Amino acid sequence: MRIAAVNSIRQVGGGEKWLVRQASRWRELGHEPLILCQPGSGLQALATEAGLATTPVRMRHDVSPPAMMGVARALRRFRPDVVLCCNERAFRVAVPAGLAAGNPPVVYRNGLTATFKDRWINRLYGRRLSRMVVNSEDLRREMAAFGWVGTGRLQVIGNGVDASLYDPSAPLRARIREEVGARGRAVVAAVLGRLTEDKGQLETIDALAEVAPRHPEAELWIAGEGSLRPKIEERAAQRGIGPRVRFLGFRSDVPALLQAVDLVVLASHREGLSNTVLEAMAAGRPVLATAVGGVPDVVVPGTTGELVPPHDGAALVRGLDSLLGDEEKRRRYGRAGRLRVEERYRLEYETAAWCRVFEEVAGAARTSPRAAGGVEPSPGASC
Repeated sequence: MRIAAVNSIRQVGGGEKWLVRQASRWRELGHEPLILCQPGSGLQALATEAGLATTPVRMRHDVSPPAMMGVARALRRFRPDVVLCCNERAFRVAVPAGLAAGNPPVVYRNGLTATFKDRWINRLYGRRLSRMVVNSEDLRREMAAFGWVGTGRLQVIGNGVDASLYDPSAPLRARIREEVGARGRAVVAAVLGRLTEDKGQLETIDALAEVAPRHPEAELWIAGEGSLRPKIEERAAQRGIGPRVRFLGFRSDVPALLQAVDLVVLASHREGLSNTVLEAMAAGRPVLATAVGGVPDVVVPGTTGELVPPHDGAALVRGLDSLLGDEEKRRRYGRAGRLRVEERYRLEYETAAWCRVFEEVAGAARTSPRAAGGVEPSPGASC
């Protein structure tokens, strides 16, 4: 089966990592994925590193005719059995492009709350959707509330993770900590993700500043890229904890990096089902996170980590204070988190669910009258 995935985001975040991870799995199962992405984007680099095929298409605007024509040309050449749209701009470009390229079925993946808008153009193009897939029950309710995404076309597929990539390694922990320059017996809290206002890095800086006098060994590592970095650096300096905050930039070695830290903080204002949370738990790291989106589906308070309300600085301070000061609690939460991932959030479960979606929508397109005169679906390996 040929699967064309369209993503217009330039920087690498959780959704882009998810796409590369899943596309690699689809390829292993005998399918042929192609990623249509911005030229020179972080996604293109990440996909190329993974050995995945990419086609660069400049997608500057939501309704850009040149972008639509570029995507249409790529789809005509590739002749996909299904088109996967990975963000809202990609959706508004790919749907009309698909109509000009044989009308393959379209699937939309929504992995973040409060991002897909109830706009007239989305309602119009939404008629072409064969399936909308979300990664949490919270997102399913949000999309269902629009009233135009029918329940038969709306489906939840939770994220998955390959826990074997996060097996404990004392030598790896020592190497990464030496590389980054961790101080002695430092207790390291990590924030991973795109550096934007809604990821809560500023609130995390403020929380660390509050607890710093009680935890002189505490450090904060921030991994990711984004326009908010200068503001985060300024806040850390203003709060007097600049030397304790280390900016690591984009890291392609997250499994290794997580070996070197002691807990993971996610103070997001909105989320779907966070890859960061799943990866932290797979690595046996306790999680301090805001109770947004699908995060409460994964983190069990008092068992695998702590949940706090979004925008509640005092609660974030209490949670960070507790985890920094209790090594046994961190270990207990970490063991329980790893077990929960292995039982419920295995990567192969997620991949199998996605393959079923592709087979269902491609099969329906083969028998649909609207497919007549369109692209003949290709034979492919079954998932």
